[in-house]
Amino acid sequence: MCCIFAEDDPEVAKEKWSSQIVQEYGSHCNGHCLYTWDRGERYLARCRHCGKLLLIQESEYSFCGADESFYTDIFPVKSTEEAEFLNQEYDGFSLESEFKRKALFLTNGKPSWH
Repeated sequence: MCCIFAEDDPEVAKEKWSSQIVQEYGSHCNGHCLYTWDRGERYLARCRHCGKLLLIQESEYSFCGADESFYTDIFPVKSTEEAEFLNQEYDGFSLESEFKRKALFLTNGKPSWH
């Protein structure tokens, strides 16, 4: 598992997080959205510190004149095949709610563990 998930404090994990995109998956797969709100995308990244893979889901929410909100969900994955399976099987909401391992969520930059 990626080194950021060994941190107890999600703020420390956020500050430590640095990754490089390995593969872009776009916004849709298998008939469902790869984001949670109004628009977004997913991509596979590699941690610059430990080299482990991360599935990143980015979402943007906008509502009638209100400030936009931005969400970044970071999921540790074991392989490219696992990331592709998650894309095939889970839309944005279901990945957030059904992923069984620890994940880091950034809501407008504020981190929390899920």
